[in-house]
Amino acid sequence: MFSADWLNRELPAADPELRLLLQKQIDALEARHGDHLPERVRGVLRTALLTGQAKADRVAALFSMHSRTLSRRLNAFGTGFQELVDEGCFEIARQMLEDSALDVIQIVEALGYADASAFTRAFRRWSGTTSAQWRATRGHAAYRPGSIG
Repeated sequence: MFSADWLNRELPAADPELRLLLQKQIDALEARHGDHLPERVRGVLRTALLTGQAKADRVAALFSMHSRTLSRRLNAFGTGFQELVDEGCFEIARQMLEDSALDVIQIVEALGYADASAFTRAFRRWSGTTSAQWRATRGHAAYRPGSIG
């Protein structure tokens, strides 16, 4: 047992502006997708991935649930949190490769990978090709020779 006053205390590491931004996104997704949780999580992950907030416990908290509850509910839809994170990373990486002239290193940093080789392995797992080959076959953005692919 604890006092209900504890529920009103702000967390020391809380970022109110980010929470407000993500809550607005959640509200818009709820209006658009209803109770289809994986779609709602995908929408939140897009912003969370680019802000370094794509941890299961943080995303679950945005939906007012524990990370284990989020995991169980996603499993009921036949998917998992890490699978949605990977989908989101692949989607963002593809968009950056196709629609920008960013170096792969800049994309690696934007997605929070430890190094370019980890990103390259992940991209090859997702697409069956390297990011450099992906960009070269799409021809939308100028590929910069010497970037890691």
